[in-house]
Order: sequence, then C-alpha cells, then structure tokens
Amino acid sequence: MNVISFSSLVLLLFIMIFSLTRRLDLLSPGKLFSMVWLLALGVTNLKLSRLQFEWPIISWVYLLIPVFSVLAGIFTVYVIYFDKEIRTLEYIRNSFKSINFADKKLVNVVIILFVLYAISYLVIYLYVGFIPLFTKYPNEARTRWSLFGVGLLIHLAPLILYFIIAYFITVKSRVYIKSLLLLLFFVTLISFLFLLQRFGVFITIILTVVLLYYGTNKFNIKTALILIVFLTGISYLILSLRAGNLILQYFHQVSQMKYSARYSIFTEPYMYIAMNLENYAYATIKLKDFTYGLASFDFLFAISGIKHWLHEYIHFIENPYLINYNYNTYGMFFVNFRDFYVFGILVLPYLFGFITAFVYYRMRTKTDLNSITMYGIMVMVIMFSFFNPMLSWLFFVFDIIVLYVTTLYITKQ
Repeated sequence: MNVISFSSLVLLLFIMIFSLTRRLDLLSPGKLFSMVWLLALGVTNLKLSRLQFEWPIISWVYLLIPVFSVLAGIFTVYVIYFDKEIRTLEYIRNSFKSINFADKKLVNVVIILFVLYAISYLVIYLYVGFIPLFTKYPNEARTRWSLFGVGLLIHLAPLILYFIIAYFITVKSRVYIKSLLLLLFFVTLISFLFLLQRFGVFITIILTVVLLYYGTNKFNIKTALILIVFLTGISYLILSLRAGNLILQYFHQVSQMKYSARYSIFTEPYMYIAMNLENYAYATIKLKDFTYGLASFDFLFAISGIKHWLHEYIHFIENPYLINYNYNTYGMFFVNFRDFYVFGILVLPYLFGFITAFVYYRMRTKTDLNSITMYGIMVMVIMFSFFNPMLSWLFFVFDIIVLYVTTLYITKQ
C-alpha cells in the first residue's frame, strides 16, 4: 500500500472513530464529503488494475480544486451559523416525534404517485414490448427500456418506496392502511427490480437511512451493518441477474486486474470507484474544447427538447478520452470542468458545498419531513460525488422537485 492510500484510509478511520466516540454528527456535510473522497482516493491509489496510470501533478491539481471548493462552500455556511443556536441530534430526534404529521396527505400522495408509476410502466411496456429481466440479454435490454416524457414517471418508484417507509416510521397503528401500503410497496419494489436498475434502490435506502438517523433513535451500528449487508446483497443480486458469472470473469479480464480471477466479485466495485477518478485525471489533461453549460445543465436542455439537436450541431462527444470503454464515468466534477475549465471546478463545486451546508443547517434549525428529506438528497449526491454528476440528470432533478413539493405539502398544516 502506497503513502497516499495509507494516509487517506487512516484519516478516514480517524474521522469515523473520532465522530463516533464524541457522538458527533457523522452525516454532517463536511465529514461525509471528506470520508467519501478519502475512501475514493485511498481505493483508487491502490492501483490494482493495469488500466490505471500514475497521475501527473496537473491531474492532482484539477482533482483537488473541486474537492477543496466544496469544503470551502461548506465552511462558509458553517461560519454564518457559527454563533446561531443549532439543535442537538437528540433534540432533533425528539422534536420530530412530536411533529403533527399529516398522515392522510401522505397516503394520498403515495396512491397518486403509484397510479402514475403504474400507468407509465404499462405504457412503456406496450411501447418496447419487453421487460428487461425476462429477455435473453437483460443488461443490454435495460438501457433500451425507456420512452421520452413517460419514462420520467418510472423514477417515481424510489419515492413511493420512501414515502411508504416514512409512513411506517412516523405513524402508529392504522393496520388496514399499512396493509394496503405494504402491498403497494412490494408491487412497486418487485416491478422496479424487473427493470434491473440499482440506482433507484439506492435512492430509497439512503433517504431512509437519513430519515432514521435524524428522525428516530433507531439508527445504530447494528442497523448500519444490516443495511450495508442488505445494500451489498441487492447490488450483487441485480448484477448477477444483469450479467452472470461469465460477465464477472469478462470484467476481470478486460479490467486487467493484478489479482487472481478467483476474486473477480470485487472487480466491479473496485473499478467503479477507481476508474471514475482515473478517467477524470486522464480526460482533464486531454480536453481542449469546452461546452459552456451543456454538460452541467444537461437536464435543462433535455427537458427543453433541444439537447440532441445541440449535441449534433456541436458534435458533442458523450464520453471523451475514456481509458477503457467499459468504464465511462468521471465523477461529479468533470461536467463542470468540461463546461468552464478551471472556473467551472472552482465556482460550481463551491456553490454545491454552500447549498448542501445551507440545507443541512436548515434541517438542524427547523426539523420536519421536508428538511430531512431534502438533506437526504444532498447526502445521496455527496455519497455518489466520486461516481456521477447526478445534479445534471433530468430524472434526478425531477425526483428532487417531486420530493420537495410533496414533503412540503405533507408537512404544511
């Protein structure tokens, strides 16, 4: 293990132990972002694949600028709130229990979202004529299971699951209603798993973890371990259904791993962490043409209908300067670099850090389902910041809007 990996992983362990022993908020934006990137840097620099390369100094500069910009944005809000009263975790959890919860509104929201989801599911199935799980090549089929416009409603599934879980967490008794919601939960979950989409399941799980952590006293180390095992199991199950053992062996070979194929099960998770940073480090020193907002604000161009026209007009390359076509992600900040060069990775990550911290401190001063859910979204973005630019995706922005509007409606008395 080299110095960078060792230092990153030791510092990560120190932050975790220090926070747990002092009973500090482990999910605060500064700590969480630091832990995620320490883990990503520590794992990546193990260099377990021959596809990886030694980064030049400029690659490190381009990578560390957005990381420290995010932390600077978080620190700015911390200074603003420094002399203001911030509620303790215990106070937040106890106050959330006493909030008057509009449970009837929540049930109505779940039913409406489920109907929209079911209609979109049926429409897309009739349009494409198949369900990915039941095809000969499910991994390929899942990418073709879509229909512009209607396809957005499919992404309501994680929100339906989350709202049902929120109802069970916050509402006591109501056996008949809970029985109905439980039926809707399993119908939604199973039908969504048929599409072989792991990311949506992660949305539900992370939002639930944040709700349990800030809204109850039920989250502890035992819960965390169970959740990690469940998350790993679901991820591996979907991977197995999508690919199978032969594909795992194939990934191991094309990834040119330095360890035995007997451990090929670890190849995908390792490479899905490492190759994001490797692609970023490689592409940023090669890129010469910039797209001035087309990548960072992809969701705006997509919803306006001019995205594909603009892509054709400027000869937009979806994934420039990939090291290997099997791994085509660069992390969250590459779209900012691609659009505005160094200015992009200075300003936009700073704004992200600032907004994330603002949402966090809003939750620490005004606790309700809306504030906890909105911070749950920011936790989701932070946890996958090394992987994908989720805030540029149309479906994810759509989910954020739906979550904000519905939770505001539910909490407003």
